[in-house]
Amino acid sequence: MLESIVAISMVVVGLLGIITLLMRSSHWHKDVSRELVGTYLAAEGIEVVKHLIDTNITEQLKTGSGTWNDSFTDEFYEVQHNTSLNDLGSRVISDPSNFASLQVLHLEGGRYGYGGVGEVTLFRRFVQISIPPNESADVDVDADRMFVKSVVLWGEEDDEQVQLENVFTFWRKPGGN
Repeated sequence: MLESIVAISMVVVGLLGIITLLMRSSHWHKDVSRELVGTYLAAEGIEVVKHLIDTNITEQLKTGSGTWNDSFTDEFYEVQHNTSLNDLGSRVISDPSNFASLQVLHLEGGRYGYGGVGEVTLFRRFVQISIPPNESADVDVDADRMFVKSVVLWGEEDDEQVQLENVFTFWRKPGGN
């Protein structure tokens, strides 16, 4: 009788250990998958800015006027995959530190975006663009750089986040300089 109680106790303890491990691994899986989605969304924010820069360069080559970083100012923006230069100004946000003021990204057809269409997600994204002033001795270097930081937040009060940064330069100067 005593042996049966000991054996049953050992089986119960073993099963509880397995169940606890499964529950923890499920929780870790959710965290890792959210971090992965956040990283991809941050990378997409940088890619959107890169696309807008490419659009500026194309227009500059067609018309012969403008600069590679036209339409960009030192601001915070909420961008999505179809953001154009024409609507970039309407995407400016004033206070990215106010988590509640950031728009929630929605998932529709495999794409994340704003506008309230599709499944509501946990993610919010903004992109910070910084253009250094032309005050250094090497003016060409400053004029040809643009710093971009893409931040994706999620959680109760932005307690989880991913930040990616990039520096874009105007490497394709007219005349090959």
